[in-house]
Amino acid sequence: MGVMARATAIGGGGGSMIDSPGIRAGIAQTIHLGLNLHLPLKNPTQMRALLAFTGSQQEKIRTALRELHYVHFAHFLPAMDFSALWVITVFDGALTSKKVDPEEYEDSMRAYITDFAAVLGDVFTGILDFVKDAPRLPVSDYVPDFVDFVVAHDVPNVEPWSAYESRTVIDIQTSRTR
Repeated sequence: MGVMARATAIGGGGGSMIDSPGIRAGIAQTIHLGLNLHLPLKNPTQMRALLAFTGSQQEKIRTALRELHYVHFAHFLPAMDFSALWVITVFDGALTSKKVDPEEYEDSMRAYITDFAAVLGDVFTGILDFVKDAPRLPVSDYVPDFVDFVVAHDVPNVEPWSAYESRTVIDIQTSRTR
């Protein structure tokens, strides 16, 4: 199932299954998962150029986030010493936590990262040009390498809190349009 079909399935109602094990829509127990991606830079003096690049991509990133329909938020956060860029996101994912079912959690994470590679692969290729020990590029040609790299650089011990812990992005959007 493609990215757009997958996003539609999430909002399709009735608890539809989508292409990744453990991710279900319309079920009250949905857990918001966090991705805390730590990207150490080759050289901290490159942070200004990296932020200029990400800034130039904002409209493309916003469009992709809106189209995915399961991302609550995402942002870039430079480390205070400019040694690394953090990519912080929260999304609708597995119905369990990493502590309870690590395999289901990782399946959700890998599906999420794969979707980002599909819709923002060129943006991540541009970002990874600045990153120490980056995977093979471009991302679009080496998606499995990108997914493995992101999983390896995620700091998973920080789980998100949410005022809408049992509501998906689609649930929240739907309630605002009523």
